[in-house]
Amino acid sequence: MSVLHRCFSLLRRYGPATRVVVTNVLNVLAPGSARLIDLVGGVIEAAGECAEEISHEQWERDIAAKLGQTHSDVEQIGELLKCFEGPLTRVCDQVAAHADQIDRLPAIVAQVIAADPSLSQVVHRVNDIKEAINTFKSDIARLAEGQDEARAVFVRMHRVADYFDELWHLGIKPAEFARLLAERAEVTKCVERGNFVHVDDRIRAIHERVPNSASTAMLEAAAGFRRRDYAQVGRALTLASRLTPGDQELRSLSLRVTKRLSQHTPPSSNVGPQTARADALLQPGDTLDGWHLEICVGYGGWGQVFRARRAGEVRALKVMHPELAKQRDFVQRFKKEIFALQRLPRHPNLVRIDDFGYCDEKKLWYLAMEYLDGPTLESFLAAKGPLTETQVWKVFPPVLEGLAKAHALGIVHRDIKPGNMIFRRSDQCLVLADFGLAVDQLEIGHTRIGGLTTLFAATEQLYGEAG
Repeated sequence: MSVLHRCFSLLRRYGPATRVVVTNVLNVLAPGSARLIDLVGGVIEAAGECAEEISHEQWERDIAAKLGQTHSDVEQIGELLKCFEGPLTRVCDQVAAHADQIDRLPAIVAQVIAADPSLSQVVHRVNDIKEAINTFKSDIARLAEGQDEARAVFVRMHRVADYFDELWHLGIKPAEFARLLAERAEVTKCVERGNFVHVDDRIRAIHERVPNSASTAMLEAAAGFRRRDYAQVGRALTLASRLTPGDQELRSLSLRVTKRLSQHTPPSSNVGPQTARADALLQPGDTLDGWHLEICVGYGGWGQVFRARRAGEVRALKVMHPELAKQRDFVQRFKKEIFALQRLPRHPNLVRIDDFGYCDEKKLWYLAMEYLDGPTLESFLAAKGPLTETQVWKVFPPVLEGLAKAHALGIVHRDIKPGNMIFRRSDQCLVLADFGLAVDQLEIGHTRIGGLTTLFAATEQLYGEAG
């Protein structure tokens, strides 16, 4: 069926209200896509002004030229309108019945959708079509401003279908469903416009109301890209990856940004004094509980890692991200984990956990552990290639012995990978590090303090099962 046929079908059903009906539904399903929504409205309006006997092929060519679009884009709009003829009919009927109450329409649309999780497929279909239209692609390119990794993040920021699924999964009531959609749409607009006043607080509030929301983490990553705060981007992408372990595209993006962070000191925000963040990340040169932070050596899902010095002693300090330090449940899980980790046996192939504490001045929790000054196994293999059989038998048995001792105490690492194994220069031992994901075995399947690394995770972890 041609684009014009679909327009005529909708016009016969909703008459003069057709443009209002379609654009108001799209405003909820594709927020932040104003140019695209105007384009769809223009196609409907043009169809309403022409005779039904006109050549449909010629009309599509003419409308594409009139609106400055490709013929392919007009065909995609036809696919978009197809969604309104079938699965979205009930939503459209409700909008048409209240077409004179413009201010209420977004809430009406959201509440009707909230009551019907079976609409997930069509909501995702609308998002997929939107992403294929050049008008949307050019808007994303403008937002990214030459930041290659940012494009994928901005696309996902606009992928509200993922957020719908999260709300449906939580069983959010229709009225609250509508409020949450409206709040997210407003924050999205602020990010697009570069208006960051209170944006971090609003994103944090959404996280609290919609826990474990990967799409909200993507919104936070988009905000970081807009103000070129790559530390925030890395933190948000790590969280999103942890919440969607099967998403290979997202994992690849997160790794690229994390690599950039590992090569450069996490920059402070570029925003001006009126929009500066109260929870700014620590920087080399800062002091934390008497520890002088010398260099940032790592960045992960729940904290930054610094080489730190105090009274002549050198340690690795893992410092919890500021916004996580404000979450009571997260801090309680953190302390419970650290108490478990302090039971780790003293073993040359297990990182030594010295202490943990809270800096009242900066309102931050931190973990002090042995500072390992050699390369990770990952970087060693990248530089020198695979280990020989002799090297394997020399390096790994002591690591397995240490791991067995940890297991005997009920402590499970959960993220064993080359990047978490570091050589100690003084004795060339390979040390299993970053027990920041470990938990007592009784807690497996219940704690979310850490995450997992997809390529090295056990199958049951990927499916959310105990293991």
